[in-house]
Amino acid sequence: MTTEAPRKERSSQISEGSVRLSRRDAALKAHDVISARRAHYESMTWQVPGLALSAQAFLMTISLNTAQAPYARAVASLLGLAMALATALLLAKHRYHESIDARLAQMLEEELGITLGPDTDHVPHSVPTLRLAAASTADRSDPWIASVKLYYVWMLLLLLFAVVDVGVGLVVVVA
Repeated sequence: MTTEAPRKERSSQISEGSVRLSRRDAALKAHDVISARRAHYESMTWQVPGLALSAQAFLMTISLNTAQAPYARAVASLLGLAMALATALLLAKHRYHESIDARLAQMLEEELGITLGPDTDHVPHSVPTLRLAAASTADRSDPWIASVKLYYVWMLLLLLFAVVDVGVGLVVVVA
C-alpha cells in the first residue's frame, strides 16, 4: 500500500540555495543558462566539420598516394569513411540540441516579453528570417544568404567524402 505525498502548490517564489527568487528572476536565470548552452552547441556545430575536414585531407593524402602500401591506403579510406559518418552524426546531434535550446529560449523570451526592439514582437531567438525582417539596420543587399541552409551543404560535403572514401577503398582492394 503506497501513499502519495501531498502536492505542493506552485509558488511565485523559487528557492536557489538560501535566496528566494521571483518567477521572473528564475526565468531570466534559466534564459541565461539556456542561451549560454545554445551558444556552446552552435559553436560546436561548426567546429566539428572544420576539424573533420582537416582529418579528411590527411587521410585522403594517404589513401590517394600510390607510393603507400595498399593496406595503408585501404585503412586510410576506411578511417575516412568512418570519420565522415561520425562527423555527420555529431553535426546532426549538435544541431538538434542547439535547436531545442533555441526554442526554449524563444519560449522564455515570449513569456518574459523580451523583443528585438520597441517596434516588433519578434524575440532574439526567433528564426533568422524574422530577425532579419525586424532589424532596421540589417544589410538587405544579400537576403538570399539567410535562406541558405549551410547544415545541408556540410552534410552533402560529408556524404561526398564518404562516397570518395568508399570509391578509393574499392579501387585499392580490387587493384
